[in-house]
Amino acid sequence: MKKCFEVDGYVITIIYESLEAKLPLVVINTYDENIDEIYNNVKEICDKGFIIASISNVNWNRDMSPWFMPRLFKGEDDYSGGADLYMEQLTRIIMPRINNEINNMASEYILLGYSLAGLFSIYSLYKTGMFNRVVSCSGSMWYPEFLEYVLNNKMVLLPERVYLSLGNLEAHTRNPLMKEVLNKTIKVRNHFIDLGIDTIYEENEGNHFKDVSLRIAKGIKAILE
Repeated sequence: MKKCFEVDGYVITIIYESLEAKLPLVVINTYDENIDEIYNNVKEICDKGFIIASISNVNWNRDMSPWFMPRLFKGEDDYSGGADLYMEQLTRIIMPRINNEINNMASEYILLGYSLAGLFSIYSLYKTGMFNRVVSCSGSMWYPEFLEYVLNNKMVLLPERVYLSLGNLEAHTRNPLMKEVLNKTIKVRNHFIDLGIDTIYEENEGNHFKDVSLRIAKGIKAILE
C-alpha cells in the first residue's frame, strides 16, 4: 500500500504491506532519494516488518541545518539554521498526520537521514524524545561545532540504538571541513558507546554519492534487527 499527500508544502509518501499489526515506523527526510527503491532494497535484505514514510520537498540547507553556516560552494544557499523550527513542524504537525494515515499502528519511531539529514537525525536526539532509534547514513558530522554540541549537551532520552555509516572515500577531499568527517564521526560513535547506547558504525565502499539507496537500506536493516 502506498499513500501520498502534502503537509504544509512537504510531500509525504508512506509505504507498507499491512496495518494488521503494529510495526516500526521509519521516517526519512529526503532530498531526492527514491523511496520505492529504498523500500524494495530493504525487503530484499531484511525480513522484519516495517512502515516507511518519506518527507520530501524539504528545504535542505534551511530545515536540516542546526545553526547558521555560510555556503560551502558557489551557487548554493547559506545553511540558515532552521532545524529547530522544522523539528517543531515534524513532531507537532507532520508526525500526527502520518500516524493518522497509518491508523496509529506504529510500534516505535525511527528517524533516518542521509548526508545533512543524517546530521539532523542525530540532532533530533537533543531536541525530542520521540525517536527511540536513529540512522545517520553518511551524516555531515563535519558541520562546524556539531561535534562539540554532541559532546557537551544531554539528549532528551537515550535512544535504544544508533546507526552511523560513512563511505571510505568521503574524507578524501580538499575541503578542510569535509575532510574531518571520518574523524568526527568516529568521535561521535565513541561518545555514544561511552553513554551506553547500542551504537553501530559501518563503512561502505566509495564516496558520498555511491549506492545511496542501498546504504540507506542497510541502515534500516541494522536498526531493525
